[in-house]
Amino acid sequence: MNAKKEEKEVKLGAEESAEQMLEAGVQDISAGAVELESADVIATEAAGELAEGASDLTRAEDALVAAQRVSDLSGVVATAGVVDVAEGAEMLAASEDVAAISAIVGLMGEEDLEQGLGLARLAGELEAAGKVVERMAMPVLTAFLDDRSAQLQEVAVNTILQSAGSRALSQVLAVKA
Repeated sequence: MNAKKEEKEVKLGAEESAEQMLEAGVQDISAGAVELESADVIATEAAGELAEGASDLTRAEDALVAAQRVSDLSGVVATAGVVDVAEGAEMLAASEDVAAISAIVGLMGEEDLEQGLGLARLAGELEAAGKVVERMAMPVLTAFLDDRSAQLQEVAVNTILQSAGSRALSQVLAVKA
């Protein structure tokens, strides 16, 4: 009878062990199901964040394209502004308006005069050379030197007025900005 009792005890121990293993397996399956649910939530959140990141990247690329276009347009406008200022200075220099010329001369600086006066000195030298050539009885060369001297005098005056006109325009623009 001892053998049967031992066999019964072994069976009971095996059944208890099987039940414990079954219970541990059920707990592992339950924990795995919870982990799978958590992983599913994380995967769903990650997909949403990925879509949001892709949207942000698209908006950033759009903003970059827009910024490049604005930069290109700014360059065009800046170039046009420089041309406008140069044309404005030429218009002021060519003006017959006494008040405009007086205003330009009133804002003139030493550097505005320097290049124009250098040209004027050269024109004077040509004029003097023309007078010498005239005494040598060379009428064609005399006429040529007189003509070039007069042209150079005109360029000298225009250079002085354009330089001063540019300064005046830049001061007006600086005040407006």
